[in-house]
Amino acid sequence: MPKRPFEHTALTKFVYRRLLKLKPVGSQGEIAEEAGFVSPNMMSMLRSGATKLPVDRVPARLRSCSSPAFGAGASGR
Repeated sequence: MPKRPFEHTALTKFVYRRLLKLKPVGSQGEIAEEAGFVSPNMMSMLRSGATKLPVDRVPARLRSCSSPAFGAGASGR
C-alpha cells in the first residue's frame, strides 16, 4: 500500500492551496485547532495525502477555512 494513498485528490490540492493562502494570518496549528484536530500533524497528513478527512470533521474544517480570522471563503478563491 502506498504511503500517501490520497496524494492526488481534490482535497489534498485544496488543503495545500488554502494553507499557503492562510499562512500569513494563522499557523497550521491554529487552523488545525479551529478545525477540531488535537494535533497540527493531521493538517500535514491531509495536505500530503497520507490520510483522508474524517467525515465528522468536514463542517469544522470548512468553518476554519472560511472564518473571517483565516480567510475569505471555503472556495479557496
